[in-house]
Amino acid sequence: MIRQWHISRSIPKKSKHLALGAIICSGAISTILLTSTCFKLLVIGMLSIPVFIVLRLPTSNNQVAQEESSPSSNQP
Repeated sequence: MIRQWHISRSIPKKSKHLALGAIICSGAISTILLTSTCFKLLVIGMLSIPVFIVLRLPTSNNQVAQEESSPSSNQP
């Protein structure tokens, strides 16, 4: 994934979905466990920043990952 970022400046769709899912799950758990409405709003506001960043990243079609795994790419 990191090599793909360096080559194409994009992330795979699966990684993007995984990142968004982790952010949303952690935000949901935090909001459920917090009792103060002010803190709940603060958590939601703070987590909207990484969600916005991940959504703006370009999504790749995994072509770079397929090229890396082909046997011809391992030649010296």
